[in-house]
Amino acid sequence: RQPDGKRPDNPYLEERDGVLVGWPTKLAFAPLLARRVEAQLRSAGIEPNLPEVVPDWPAPQRAALPWEHAQWS
Repeated sequence: RQPDGKRPDNPYLEERDGVLVGWPTKLAFAPLLARRVEAQLRSAGIEPNLPEVVPDWPAPQRAALPWEHAQWS
């Protein structure tokens, strides 16, 4: 919180000992924080990449919904 008791107007992002420390301060700032983290990583020469082949894993089974097995009176 700020000295006046309000939350900051921007997300917090700082590098400490080679680790990025971030806090959105408000949930609405999460996308902005993500963009800032990405920009910080790119400026350090770290680029995103995807694996060449995405594993062909089977889809997980769906859990039973409560109303599918609950006994109602």
